[in-house]
Amino acid sequence: MRVLAPLTIASVGLVLMGLKILADGEPGALPLLLVVLGATWYGVGRVLARGRRG
Repeated sequence: MRVLAPLTIASVGLVLMGLKILADGEPGALPLLLVVLGATWYGVGRVLARGRRG
């Protein structure tokens, strides 16, 4: 679950960004925010999990 949620958010953001680029020619703020949020959440989770393992 710690990996699934952030990767799902980032994936949805990438899909929305692709569709937005095809439709308007620019990525849009919300898809970019979803990609950044998902990637950041995933990265922070990995760092914190590594710290707990030792």
